[in-house]
Amino acid sequence: MLYRILVKPQDNAVTRYLYRPVSFPLTRLLVWTPITPNQISYVVAALVLLGCWMTAHASAHLATAGTAVILGAAYIDCCDGEIARLKLMSSRLGAWLDTVVDELSSVGYMIALGWHCHLAFGRDYYGDLGFDPWLAAIALGIVTYGWSMYCIYYNIIVVVGSANSQDYAGSFDVVPGRQPNSVRLRPTAASAGGRRWPRWIAMLGTCATYMVRRDFISWFALLLAALHQTRILFIGFTVGGIATALLVTVDHVKLRRVRRSIVRRGQILESAS
Repeated sequence: MLYRILVKPQDNAVTRYLYRPVSFPLTRLLVWTPITPNQISYVVAALVLLGCWMTAHASAHLATAGTAVILGAAYIDCCDGEIARLKLMSSRLGAWLDTVVDELSSVGYMIALGWHCHLAFGRDYYGDLGFDPWLAAIALGIVTYGWSMYCIYYNIIVVVGSANSQDYAGSFDVVPGRQPNSVRLRPTAASAGGRRWPRWIAMLGTCATYMVRRDFISWFALLLAALHQTRILFIGFTVGGIATALLVTVDHVKLRRVRRSIVRRGQILESAS
């Protein structure tokens, strides 16, 4: 019965069928040892640092090996939450430690990959632009990733009341609060009576949601690195950072407007619980 709770409702198909079958047996071994979930997070952070260091070299083979190490760290990362639930050791510190390691892993790998491209292809790869496009893309990635994380974690901390970025909500409904003249924000539920799309469009939409998740990206990154297409991989990370920043900015502006409108009406906005 305890092992049944390891499958989280937020797990997508990639996590459920590609990651959990490997992490479950590893968790079954580790759960009988004194190791704690936070210690696993420290191991994951160390592996990610090693993978980023290996990636940040001119050698395509080292970049591939570094990407493989980071993918391996992603598998081990699944175990900390599983062990926490099995040993009843879940804590807010552990949840935030896991989250911070995940986010810094994404930013660190993006920077390491950009530095690899800078060393391997040089500033004149796209002609004489007057600047190094790889270093400029790294700076752009830091800005867009940082802004996206601010918007996402403002959303889940201030409004949703969570430490898990998978709980991010794009829109909210204003519902009555527990006290007189108070309201709270509740994530908008998907409407069952909404527009019915053709089946092939619905399938593409489902696949797209999997493809933008870190679980899928880790495997796709290893494939491109093994094919020595690290420049395409880095460009993809840069474009993805820009697209994500634009999307969450729209949601963030809407959320801020809703919160301001509640204050203007003289209502009390209850904090996330």
